[in-house]
Amino acid sequence: MHRPRRYGAGVGGYDLTMESCERCGFIWVSVSDDEFRDRILSGISEMSALISRSPQADAHPDPQTWSVVEYGSHVRDVLLHVRDRIVIALVEDCPEFKPLYRDQRADLGFYLGDTPDVVCGELAMASSLFTRTLERIPAGGLDRPCMYAFPTLGERSVRWMVQQVIHEVEHHLGDIRVQIKGSQNQERQNQERL
Repeated sequence: MHRPRRYGAGVGGYDLTMESCERCGFIWVSVSDDEFRDRILSGISEMSALISRSPQADAHPDPQTWSVVEYGSHVRDVLLHVRDRIVIALVEDCPEFKPLYRDQRADLGFYLGDTPDVVCGELAMASSLFTRTLERIPAGGLDRPCMYAFPTLGERSVRWMVQQVIHEVEHHLGDIRVQIKGSQNQERQNQERL
């Protein structure tokens, strides 16, 4: 979850209200336009490397937590879904987008059968398609408005949607790191008991 936080006086004495993620510390407005491509591609590259090396990529540490592969599947879906939203926002005047239904995708079994190899290949394809789309956004396109349903329905910009994609990539990369580290720690403990 994220919510606006007040960070004090800004330029010219104006108060700046910036959204930040309480769990990972991501601040949407801190990501400049010229960082978009590199942050997405480097995050996806590391995510894919971790997924492909994870010995228990499909394991759930508990019933409420996605597996490493499911985190990758979710990020793949975000890249594809938001890419389409960008196109719509560039064509329509202030379109209203429905939620991604992230939990329902997993609950309905849409990620069952996704393997590390398949997800890594799809992450590469989706991130390439997404970043190529970014390169073709016309002047002023990043400022186009839309109604976005996360975290609550509100007016956002195409720029914010791109920043949200970066947040999804980096936030879930962090989730994957934590999960793999926890799995490694559990493995060490099991070895020590033998």
